[in-house]
Amino acid sequence: MGHHRHKAGLPPGSPVFTGQRRVERPVLLRIRYNPEQLAEDRWEGELPPAEPQAEGDIWWYDLRGLHEPALVKELGSRFGMHSLWIEDVLHVEQRPKVETDATGIFIVMQALSFSKETRTLEKEQVALFVTQQHVLSFQEGLTDLLAIIRQRLQVEHSRIRKAGPAYLAYAIMDCIVDHYFLVLEQLKDGIEQIEGEIINSLSLDAKKKEIYQMKCLLLDVRRIAGPTREAVANLRRSEHPLVPKKLDPFLRDLHDHLTHIMDHIELSQEVANSLYDLYAAELNLQMNRTVQILTIFSALFIPLTFIAGVYGMNFRYMPELEWRYGYFAVLTVMAIIAFFMLRYFRKKGWL
Repeated sequence: MGHHRHKAGLPPGSPVFTGQRRVERPVLLRIRYNPEQLAEDRWEGELPPAEPQAEGDIWWYDLRGLHEPALVKELGSRFGMHSLWIEDVLHVEQRPKVETDATGIFIVMQALSFSKETRTLEKEQVALFVTQQHVLSFQEGLTDLLAIIRQRLQVEHSRIRKAGPAYLAYAIMDCIVDHYFLVLEQLKDGIEQIEGEIINSLSLDAKKKEIYQMKCLLLDVRRIAGPTREAVANLRRSEHPLVPKKLDPFLRDLHDHLTHIMDHIELSQEVANSLYDLYAAELNLQMNRTVQILTIFSALFIPLTFIAGVYGMNFRYMPELEWRYGYFAVLTVMAIIAFFMLRYFRKKGWL
């Protein structure tokens, strides 16, 4: 939250980066394509000069690294991006959303990845701005999320090469949503692992913290997936001229994916909640077993203590005390009693 202090008191639309620097220098990949041709160039720390726009060409500007607000502002302003949207690009904790105006469509997504080693959820904001011939994408730069999209663009006459900028934006959104499924699968595996360890009574003391951690991670995914589904629904209803009718089946499919993800999250949350009950039941079972064993040993020593107490009264006239083998006989009787009691307890299944 410390980065947000720099924004306090500034007017709306002020370009202030609120995230963390994740790359050494901002990198801009510029891709110009049409069904037959594709050209790509790379710029570091600066923007390429403006070039004339040929009809039928689509231009994709993919900027990774947002820690230089002036560069982000220059890129957005070149294509008529509203200053409030530029501010949202730099404010990297935005809620997923879709907004439109006469200049284009602005989309904010949150990409997710999960680390099995640290069991932490990594979030990275991806913002898109779509115009008649351009798609601008802004990434914080933690990972190259959109490499698979660039690979698909290499195929001549592919759907993504022919369908226009709105379809490219959809493909990027779909790629991000697909990663949600991967994250949920990894969280599901983690929950199943915890469940197995609880059932096998392995390190129960550490399980409570792990269950709570999994519940928090699922809640984080839900906070992102829910607004993302709402944003896709808003995009379908927008009737913006940049969103052709032929794109609606793809957006509907993306919306269905997000609904499926929400169902997965709810199911996983129910399983995580049930793990608490399983954890408490296993703790009670272990405690009952401990009490049972202590009770058995207490019962075992009752007759032995009685015998030892009788012969420890030190009365003068106790014939067994004068017997040469009395001590060994008493020990033998005590051993026989203990043996038959243990056998009885085992037969009853108490041991």
